[in-house]
Amino acid sequence: GFHIHLLQRNPQSLGNVLYDGVLNGGGGKITGYSVLDTTTAERALRALLEKSEEKYGEKLLFLVGDGNHSLATAKACRDHSNSLSKYALVEIVNIYDEGLKFEPIHRAIFGVDNEKFIDGLKKLTVGKKGKTTIINKDEVFSIDFCENSIEGVKLVQDYIDEYIKQNGGTVDYIHGTDELNAVCRDNGAVGIMLKAIDKSTFFEYVVKNGTLPRKTFSMGEADEKRYYLEARKVK
Repeated sequence: GFHIHLLQRNPQSLGNVLYDGVLNGGGGKITGYSVLDTTTAERALRALLEKSEEKYGEKLLFLVGDGNHSLATAKACRDHSNSLSKYALVEIVNIYDEGLKFEPIHRAIFGVDNEKFIDGLKKLTVGKKGKTTIINKDEVFSIDFCENSIEGVKLVQDYIDEYIKQNGGTVDYIHGTDELNAVCRDNGAVGIMLKAIDKSTFFEYVVKNGTLPRKTFSMGEADEKRYYLEARKVK
């Protein structure tokens, strides 16, 4: 990762080992250090800021992958608590690191007229150059769909939100194709299978369109999300 690479280049910045141990469930090993000198990281981040402006026309230092542990929640705590809670614990990661995989988040829709729902979606996507997979209970077939995966997520999410508002029903967000098939089969639901987003389009999309659509992607598989090693005590 980004921070480990910088520390290896400047070992003098490392202080004491704060923790060192083996993770359960085949998660490997983790070592945490105190950092004595942040100048190397600061220089790298300043260079990154300058390069991003050259490439995208805007200064992009960090793009936030704000998921289940929402920064909006953290901000609310800060606004109504003490000075310690003004901080949020974050991890700076290079999204092109091979260890960080973007996984799709599929949609399952319950309590709707399945045929009506699917027909409405088809009308929005007919003639588009891509394809996606639809599940109707235990029937699986393809429909025309957006080539750009982020645009596809936005189209689907906007359609689901409006359909449920007008007709009722509920939506759930499913990780894994096998899990989506099982959910649709067992509950008579409609499933929409989405593609993982292309990392190379990530920054350009944000510059052009702003915030990504809700539940656009997941970082890693479910069994890679089980470790929370660091925290700050807030009284």
